[in-house]
Amino acid sequence: MTSSARWAALTVGLVLAGCAGIPKAPQESLRLASWNLEHLAEADGKGCRPRAEADYAKLRSYAAKLDADVIAIQEVETPAAAARVFDPATYDIVLSDQPYPPLKETCGKDSAEQIRPQRNGFAIRKGIAFKVNPPLTALDVERKGGRPVRWGIDVTLAGKHAMRLLSVHLKSGCAAGFKTDDEDCPLLAEQVPTLESWIDARETAGEAFAVLGDFNRRLKPDDVEVWQALNDGDPAGLSLHIAALEGDGGPRKPACDGGRYAEFIDQIVLSDRAFQRWDKGSFGELVYDERGDAMPSDHCPIAVTIQAP
Repeated sequence: MTSSARWAALTVGLVLAGCAGIPKAPQESLRLASWNLEHLAEADGKGCRPRAEADYAKLRSYAAKLDADVIAIQEVETPAAAARVFDPATYDIVLSDQPYPPLKETCGKDSAEQIRPQRNGFAIRKGIAFKVNPPLTALDVERKGGRPVRWGIDVTLAGKHAMRLLSVHLKSGCAAGFKTDDEDCPLLAEQVPTLESWIDARETAGEAFAVLGDFNRRLKPDDVEVWQALNDGDPAGLSLHIAALEGDGGPRKPACDGGRYAEFIDQIVLSDRAFQRWDKGSFGELVYDERGDAMPSDHCPIAVTIQAP
């Protein structure tokens, strides 16, 4: 089996529609999105966010409104789970096959349901040529026998929209600042050099690239521990851009769940080559009609539009 075959689990899906909050992408452009699907299980009634078919149907309706060409997806149990949201007639699914040991941890004190794998990857619209690169396994920094920390999933888009994309779901619990006396911030800090090495390699190769996903981090220019470590100007010419902060109209604030969150932790980070192709007015957030526990996921999708070179 080739390395690409090993890392790629293929399914498909999406119906086309417009979406308030995310501008419609011109035909010759590429819409990139990121969406944490909150414990998306394959079967009804399973996992830490048990769902019925009506809940999966609601997710499908929002996927149609999102109308993205490539979606970085997080917290997905299996390719079959992703196929319940993204129609296999329209999308290929590239999902991590990161092994998960049997987990004794339950979803909470009031639940006997065990936590299921939280894999990440991509939904890629059929017709877009791509190849799957080996995953960024070194992002799994867990050392205590607990839940694995998610690998990065790496794909190369070919053709007129040639780009390198990395889907990530970084260590949670260190959204801002840095505490050395807890277990979360030091683990996130261990992930940073791995992510930096991937970024540096893409810049050295002259590739346009983007890192998309749930960073579990409020990225901002004065973030020394994460952002400044990644965006350090080395190799020469390296310049990264946070889509939520650098579009037309200035920094954007999340509107998800009625504006409950002050800043984004889901991020789309663009290299300078990708930034030059970015429609600066295209950053958007698909805000659910529902609020609180009624939302179909605890994260709202975000998206940008990239123009062909």
